[in-house]
Amino acid sequence: MLVDKAKPEAIEAMFAEISPTYDRLNRILSLGLDIQWRNAVRRAIPFSTGKTLDCCTGTGDLAILLAKNGFEVTGIDFCEPMLSVARNKSPKGVSLNFLEGDVHQIPFADRSFHVLTNAFSLRNLADLRKVFQEANRVLRPTGIAIFLELTRPWGLLGWIHQFYLNTLLPALGGLLSGNKNAYRYLAQSIQKFPAPIEIAGLLEDSGFQEITITPLHGGIATMWLAVK
Repeated sequence: MLVDKAKPEAIEAMFAEISPTYDRLNRILSLGLDIQWRNAVRRAIPFSTGKTLDCCTGTGDLAILLAKNGFEVTGIDFCEPMLSVARNKSPKGVSLNFLEGDVHQIPFADRSFHVLTNAFSLRNLADLRKVFQEANRVLRPTGIAIFLELTRPWGLLGWIHQFYLNTLLPALGGLLSGNKNAYRYLAQSIQKFPAPIEIAGLLEDSGFQEITITPLHGGIATMWLAVK
């Protein structure tokens, strides 16, 4: 049985189970592109420093990258085993901490951050409108939010990508993680995710403006930058 994202406890249990192999599988299954996509997020931030909230931080790769680049970063996630991995690999000498928290109810006051980021988690969230409203709430005026997600490319690449999602991803992910259902869920969550323009509409409805949509590697991933 596949995981139901409407049941947060099921999503949390799934990520807890795959947390020991999560980073290694990200590198393998994305052919290392996930590193380039996170670097694209860093380059898109028009500030050189600032208080930053990395939502659904997972094992902390994006939070660590931003902290190494001079940002004061807090990463939140609802899955403690993922946060444990993040804490264990955190570098010294940077401003970085990890807290357990739910992005549907971000545990910070209004206008707390200059930057908010969220990578590869929108597909797993039950109420995107609520998540975007919370993101807007905790940002300072003229602050920015950047969301990065796996999406569906177009053309010939779309056919290749569909084959990869339906066959190779569940097989390889299941073999290396021991949890084939988790990677079947991953594939289906990408296929069911709204089109990038729909996500932009939700961001606009949640109070954001100047929304920029950037497809990465032909649309295998997409980045949204939104200004409060």
